[in-house]
Amino acid sequence: MIIRPPNIQSLQTFLVLSECSSFTAAAERLHLTQSAVSRQIQLLEEHYGVTLFKRSARKIELTAEGVGLLHSAELIFRELGNVEKRYSKKIRPFRLKIYASLAMRLFIPLLNQFAADNPGMSLAVETETDLIYGDLAQYDAFVSYKDAAAITQEDWLLFAESLIPVCHPQSVCAKPLPTRLEQLPDYTLLHGSMNGMDWERWSLSKNLWLDPSQAQIFFNLDELAIEAALQGAGIAMTDQRLVQGLLEDGSLCSPFPSALQTDNAYVLTFKKGGDAHPNAAVVKRWLQQHLCADH
Repeated sequence: MIIRPPNIQSLQTFLVLSECSSFTAAAERLHLTQSAVSRQIQLLEEHYGVTLFKRSARKIELTAEGVGLLHSAELIFRELGNVEKRYSKKIRPFRLKIYASLAMRLFIPLLNQFAADNPGMSLAVETETDLIYGDLAQYDAFVSYKDAAAITQEDWLLFAESLIPVCHPQSVCAKPLPTRLEQLPDYTLLHGSMNGMDWERWSLSKNLWLDPSQAQIFFNLDELAIEAALQGAGIAMTDQRLVQGLLEDGSLCSPFPSALQTDNAYVLTFKKGGDAHPNAAVVKRWLQQHLCADH
C-alpha cells in the first residue's frame, strides 16, 4: 500500500514537545526557534486534519488524537532506531557545524593533528556563511556567534571578537599604504559581510565617519575579504584571530593596528544529549584542548 507519510522532522518535533509540554523547552532542546517548533506541529496537524495539543497560557496538553499519534510515533522511532543499529556497520561521524571562515582559518589547519591524535575517527563538518543558523537538530556540536553577555556555562569560548583592518604590506589599490585615518576615503574598503557593519563599528570607535561614496566591495564571507586583501585589492576589516598567522608571517599588515574589542564572541556548544555519540567525550576533550581559548 502506498501512503503519504508526514515529514519525519515534524514527527520528531511532536515527540519532543510531548515530552517537554512546553514550546520554549522543546525549542531549546531541538535548537530551533519557538516559531519553527510551532510550524512543525502545524504541518503535522494539517497533514492528519486533527488538533494534537490543547494550548493554554500556562501549559499544553495532548488531545485524544495527540495521545494516539504519540503511541504510534514512539513505535515508529523505536523501529527506526532498531533498523539503524541493525544495518549501520560503522559509527557515524561526529557532526560539527561551523562558520565557513572559521573552518578555513582555524579548524582545517588542525585536522592533521586531529588525525594523528585520533586515528580512524571520523568527523562530518558542515559550514555556514550566515551568522544565523537554521535547524541544528542533526549536529552534535556547533560554533555560534553570541553577545558576550549571553554566553552560558554550556558554551566554550573560542575567542572574543576583535576587529582590525588589514591589507597587503606593500601596496593597496596600487598606492602606498595609508598612514593617517584621513586617507581612508582614498582606498577601497573590503567587507566580510554584506551589511558592512564591521567597518562602520571600527571607524565610529575612531570618531571617523565613512564616506558613503567611497569604493567598497562586499563579500558574504570573511575569507573572501581576507583573500582580496592579500591580493592588494583593498583594506579588509576582519577578526584579528582569523588573520593572526598572516600578520605574523608578513603576508598581511595592519595600517592602523588599533583593534576594536566588541561585545561579541564565538563559542563552541555541545548539544544536550550529544553525549550519546560514542566519540563525544574524546572529541570534546580534543576540541577544548586545541580550539578553545578557555581550556
